[in-house]
Amino acid sequence: MKQLRYAGRVLTPREKRIVRLALGIALLAFVVFGFQVADTVLAEVPKNGGVYREAIVGNPQFINPLFASANEVDADLARLLFSGLMRYNENGALVPDLAESFTVNDKQTEFTFTLRPNIIWHDGEPLTMTDVIFTFRAIQDPLYGSPLRVSFQGVTITQVDEQTVKFALEKPFAPFLGSLTAGIVPAHIWGGIDPRNARLAPYNTRPVGSGPLKFKELARTETGFIPSITLERNAVFYRHPSYLDTVQFRFYPSFEEAIQDIRSKQVDGLHFVPKQFKGRVERKYIQLYTLQLPRYTALFFNPKQAPLLKTKEVRHALGLAIDKTALMNDVLQGDGVIINSPILEGFIGYDATFHANGTDATRADELLTKAGWQKITRTEYIERRSKALREELEKAAKEETREAADTATSTDVGLEIQRQIDERLNREVPQNQDTFRAKKDALLQLTITTVTDEELAAVAERLASYWRALGIQTMVRAVNPRDVANEILRPRTYDVLLYGEIVGADPDPFPFWHSSQVDYPGLNLANFINRKADVLLEEARVATDEKTRTEKYRAFQEILRDEYPAVFLYAPTYTYAVSTDIKGIATARIVSPADRFNDIEGRYIKTKRVWKP
Repeated sequence: MKQLRYAGRVLTPREKRIVRLALGIALLAFVVFGFQVADTVLAEVPKNGGVYREAIVGNPQFINPLFASANEVDADLARLLFSGLMRYNENGALVPDLAESFTVNDKQTEFTFTLRPNIIWHDGEPLTMTDVIFTFRAIQDPLYGSPLRVSFQGVTITQVDEQTVKFALEKPFAPFLGSLTAGIVPAHIWGGIDPRNARLAPYNTRPVGSGPLKFKELARTETGFIPSITLERNAVFYRHPSYLDTVQFRFYPSFEEAIQDIRSKQVDGLHFVPKQFKGRVERKYIQLYTLQLPRYTALFFNPKQAPLLKTKEVRHALGLAIDKTALMNDVLQGDGVIINSPILEGFIGYDATFHANGTDATRADELLTKAGWQKITRTEYIERRSKALREELEKAAKEETREAADTATSTDVGLEIQRQIDERLNREVPQNQDTFRAKKDALLQLTITTVTDEELAAVAERLASYWRALGIQTMVRAVNPRDVANEILRPRTYDVLLYGEIVGADPDPFPFWHSSQVDYPGLNLANFINRKADVLLEEARVATDEKTRTEKYRAFQEILRDEYPAVFLYAPTYTYAVSTDIKGIATARIVSPADRFNDIEGRYIKTKRVWKP
């Protein structure tokens, strides 16, 4: 070794280069060998730590399982903060959650659950059977107005002992197990709040749950907008605690802003990627996950709001005017599946041979004429509409004049009325529509109401163009998602509603089509009342064999095809984006968008190396 000190003195420059090269090769070989050995004996595994930030377009209202199903933002948060007796795993299978085990009697009318021991609420209080009983009785209580109530009507809930509860059904109800994924709420908090004031309680935005994550903090602007909610690891979660330290949700008024932040790495995920934005979101550091949801988008006719829709021929004509193929290709760019029924492919009762009446503009024109709606020119329409508006405004002006202490001159009033007429006509009458329809003094007018959303807005405008081509004056109205319940669902104030329905893992059509569900929180959005359909739905939900349910559902679909209370358009695909830094994403099948978090405990950012067993 001592001789090496003097190597530099005796070696030639060429020999020195050879020696350095040999030493470099030896060092490299040692490093490679070391890594090979390490890979053989060491494994990379997740470790605790890291923050996941997700962008969501929308704003939370009720982070409370009693109400959350009416708002996807609320449902997302409730899924992480609360746990149910049952849950869907990453493969979409129903498995026990808070329940340790359960049994079902042969008639499928009694479901008995044993609660896991030693479960703790996020505030440190023990979760007991009292909480379970309280939650489901609250769902049943009409004073709460829970959208979940329909699944628990006629269900008797009995506490057997401190760890056991029994649900007794009047009749079998096939999807009942799926209903028990509803999150359990703490009785020691909600039991002291009047049900009539439950929607106003501060715990709706500062929730206490038992799920894998717990509430940490909420930011709120002076206008009431919530820019972010931060959740943190529940260290005593009864499965295994999340690897992630923190999950933060940032809320945005539009996708433009949300996409800008995921592209600039201000957030790590985006809850939903509309098809028109996929190209902007796709990056080497962003992974897109696309799944088919058990949901559909449809046009629901409301004859209670628009009496002209009581006529079957009119409803048929509106459906025949719609080119679903063009809608899918041109507007949705193939991002979905065309449907003709509320029973989707892969579910009980689906019939591949079932087809609603296709596109036939000529037949649609004939049906409207048969129903008494004759074509008129644009000039005739404007004259009739102007006359109707003038009568309406003059009547209102007379009322105001009688009430006012000081009145304007008749000339001023006349000019103001004409200005309002011109403004209304300019807003209501499309510039490119030359043909309209009238029946005596009535004009054929419809408004498509939908949720403020770029995709739905584009779909609504395309649907309006089809109807305008028939001579129907068609307007589009968009409502902010946070106002959907109060402005749309509760009062049913729409002519035609473009809306999406989540049907669930075992899609029972009863909540969406039975006549008992025409009023809020029921989801019969078409105000559809048909006794034969009611009987079929009642019989199908209590049938215990698949063959009987299939027969009932197919007969029900035939009634829908004949009555045409809605136009079933498409089942959308669901795409969300996550940074490639987030590992452990295993969800392969979901029932609702909130199910993307079914694997949240297994997601991680940081890793460590451990000796292989």
